[in-house]
Amino acid sequence: MSNYVFNKKSDLIKIDLGSANPIKPDLKNISGTKANAVADWMMQWIDNSIESGSIKIGSLLPSKQEFAYFLGVSIGTIQNALRYLEDMNYVESKQRIGTIIKDKNSFEKTVRKLTSKREFAIHEV
Repeated sequence: MSNYVFNKKSDLIKIDLGSANPIKPDLKNISGTKANAVADWMMQWIDNSIESGSIKIGSLLPSKQEFAYFLGVSIGTIQNALRYLEDMNYVESKQRIGTIIKDKNSFEKTVRKLTSKREFAIHEV
């Protein structure tokens, strides 16, 4: 018997940005990159929403396209912000499912790979 848990997209609750009603961040007056500002905003939004009970751990975040449109930034900026959130143990991306909110206080931390498949292949050749 397998110990793996397979999430089904249909079993997850998707967060709707319209009903979540987050306050948009001011991305014009930032000191760092937009991706860092968006990541900081997402972490605060997730923390505040979990505390208020409007979203739950295990919920599915809106798509990258929805976030990009809502915030007025590129999808690449959202991807970079989500990578940072993954590294901070806030979310977990699942291929063909989406980005799921994790319990950031859990001890089950994952380590992001430090090299790409291409670099690994070059090293092996």
